[in-house]
Amino acid sequence: MSNPNVFNILSLEEADEMSSTDRHTRIEVIQKQLNLLQKSEENAKKKVRVLKSVHFSDMQIFRQVAMSKFQLPLSHHKWNALMSMGPCFVELSLCGIASLEQSDGSDGSLQLALQLALKDSSCLINAELRDHLLANMDSVYDSIRVIGESYLSRDLPKSEIQDDGGEKIKDAASIHLQGDLGAYRPHKFLAKGSAGLVYTALLILKDESVSGKWKKTARSQMERLHIKKVALGVEGTTEGTTVSRSVSGNLVNPLQNWTAQVVLKRIKPTQKDSAENEYRIARKLAQDGGARFCVAYMDRVEDESKNLWLVLRRILPSDYGIDLKEYILLGFFQMENHKEHAQRMVVRILKGLEHMAEKGIVMRDVKADNVLVELNSRYKSSDVDEEKYIARWSDFGLAVDVSNNGELLRSPQVGAEHPQLVDQLVGWWYDTQKQVPKSKWLNRIPPERSYQVSGVPISAYDIYMTGIMFCSMAFGIDFAHMDKPSIKEEVQKKLSLQLPDDYLTSFELGNALSKNRKKFNRAFTSTFGDSFGEELLKWVENMLNSDPSKRPTPDEVSKSLVNCDGEESKIMQFFKFFQCVDSAKKNN
Repeated sequence: MSNPNVFNILSLEEADEMSSTDRHTRIEVIQKQLNLLQKSEENAKKKVRVLKSVHFSDMQIFRQVAMSKFQLPLSHHKWNALMSMGPCFVELSLCGIASLEQSDGSDGSLQLALQLALKDSSCLINAELRDHLLANMDSVYDSIRVIGESYLSRDLPKSEIQDDGGEKIKDAASIHLQGDLGAYRPHKFLAKGSAGLVYTALLILKDESVSGKWKKTARSQMERLHIKKVALGVEGTTEGTTVSRSVSGNLVNPLQNWTAQVVLKRIKPTQKDSAENEYRIARKLAQDGGARFCVAYMDRVEDESKNLWLVLRRILPSDYGIDLKEYILLGFFQMENHKEHAQRMVVRILKGLEHMAEKGIVMRDVKADNVLVELNSRYKSSDVDEEKYIARWSDFGLAVDVSNNGELLRSPQVGAEHPQLVDQLVGWWYDTQKQVPKSKWLNRIPPERSYQVSGVPISAYDIYMTGIMFCSMAFGIDFAHMDKPSIKEEVQKKLSLQLPDDYLTSFELGNALSKNRKKFNRAFTSTFGDSFGEELLKWVENMLNSDPSKRPTPDEVSKSLVNCDGEESKIMQFFKFFQCVDSAKKNN
């Protein structure tokens, strides 16, 4: 158009001031452009879309799925077992792009190209599985579309996005859910997250309403998962009853009529498969005393509309907040007389990481937001085996189970049909190819970008990010979110450095540590104490090593830390308490 301003929206007053001729000219030009846009839209709809997206072309989706910023090719892991378990979506998408650059796909060339790509894939897919996928290409196409749209849809106007069940429930208190442990009633709305809605809730178990066998199961579940603060030899109370254990681990007081507060997560339908996987992983982590280190997922419930609800134990917050990030931002660890709290949190975090590794779990999204800190109302400073602030890992939505050589990863199965096969393929991408976490600060993620490297302990990926988290505790800076201007300024001030313009891609905390060791040593010893702080800093330097084979295991770090102050130190006695509990668990 000759006039670049023709589409400037005029006010009524401006339109009135135009001459009649100018108004008619503008109307004609806009009408012609509108007709052309409508015709173009109709032509776009007539084009063959193999992926059948309502909002995006096949080329847009393929380009999204091929972007290295969001996913990795399967071969990046250098893990041979993975190559036989499912397709590489980056490889398929690159093939789709090449085909569409040659033809618009209306002649069937795109479908043929994708089929050939699956046959000739560098992934040595099991022959039976490959044949099953080739016979169900519609499911393969749908999975590519779902993956691409999971990113592209974020830029759509809200009116264009289909309701995903993420809206707040108007009358949540009227909902009653029946699960394995009892009846749940949503109470108070807490937050809206990427996976759905979070409510406080009441768990109601009435003695007269259930059979003896059911009560026994509920009681053992509640005991095992620590619905309240229950540890060896420590009592915990709920409304109307007391639950306690003897040193042998047996339940002392019987469960009677009571209610308890829990947390309910109402999962979006689009996130249901991931939530089921999160629940499975969390339940696995709760085994063998894992509830001491990880927030327990107690139950799962489906309501009448098939909406999934996950049940978690309620965490009692302190005046400093409910997660480690809040403690860091409030300068908790820099406060007077908080060194012992800082030491105990470090040991518990490491023990939790060790437990996850033993279970074959890689968390992938290690950050202070995902460590919940519970206030222990029964704390006494004279009890060396007690903590006032109890740190536990939480939120396993991005975690993967790599035990049994990857057999427990989500993957496509021979015999699965549409739409189950689509869910399996998307889950396969999520567990093996999705770039996690997608951080704005690139080097928050380990440089190898792979959570499983041959010959390296599975804790190597997580412990790199844990090293960043310990630096955050030492300085009172949330390094993981240094893309925010306020945190960037704090990093520059406390580290006495000027970050370059490209710091989000170039800055590495390990390099900063090696160049400013005195400043880091001062922060660590001030926060954690002299000997503990110096020892922890040595390990953090190794945890941030760019070579995953040179990073320590959580067990190596924790054992070294508790020895640094001698056999009679409080942290050593605290560690011995953990060893005693672990021994009792094994004997039982």
